[in-house]
Amino acid sequence: MKTQRSNTVLGLLVVALFAGQLSLANTVNIGDTREQVDAVLGFPTAWIQAQGFQLLKYKRGKVQLRDGLVVSADIVSEAEATERALEREQRMAEARVAREAAKRERVKNGTAVKVRILSDAVFASLDAEKQLQYWVQFKKNYPEVPVDVEYLGALSQTERRRDAQRAAQERRLVAAHVQHLENRAEEAERDAEEAERRADRASRSYRTIVAPYYRVPYVFPCRPVVVPHVVKHVSWSNGRYNFGHIGQTGHAYGGLSSSAFSVRLVR
Repeated sequence: MKTQRSNTVLGLLVVALFAGQLSLANTVNIGDTREQVDAVLGFPTAWIQAQGFQLLKYKRGKVQLRDGLVVSADIVSEAEATERALEREQRMAEARVAREAAKRERVKNGTAVKVRILSDAVFASLDAEKQLQYWVQFKKNYPEVPVDVEYLGALSQTERRRDAQRAAQERRLVAAHVQHLENRAEEAERDAEEAERRADRASRSYRTIVAPYYRVPYVFPCRPVVVPHVVKHVSWSNGRYNFGHIGQTGHAYGGLSSSAFSVRLVR
């Protein structure tokens, strides 16, 4: 009996020791290399590496390495990893169900809103640009509800209106430019007329001037020369009257003739 009991205890100890070795073989310890980690956990499903730092993701958890050695590890058993995977799949399935329910609700609400808006007289009286803005926001709120016909119709009307506004603006600019050119032309005509009047006043060529006696202020050793009062063929230039002919012979000094000379008249 004692021998049988001893054998039983020894067998239990061997089984416990083997199980402990298996447990140690299935864990990752601080200081392990990348090769040792891969030998225990297999090839990682994802990883990040930068400047000697590595973050490895496995089915059973995550391991961080620095300079090729393990610095931290969050590893679970195979059973716990399987349980986590099932929980994750369940959460994803619930999220899909929730998204589908939200989608059906959006379709229902969006369809009701579309029907109500299309039958609204106030909305129909709005200009095309405001309707376009509404349909743009509607597409964001209810992407599953088709409103392409309404959207494209409002867009087409808005573009035609904008084109008409641009054309009207261009016509106004052209009209303003034409008016400006016409004003400049009128101003140029007025300037030309004024210049012509000034030239006409300045020329005064070949006109008969009947005037009283004039004194010619030439400086001579004796009194000034006196000319008759009838003067013909006078022109004006450089601030002086140019006499082409004097009707009667005037007094002169030192042989100075009274015809064909220029004087500055002083009354």
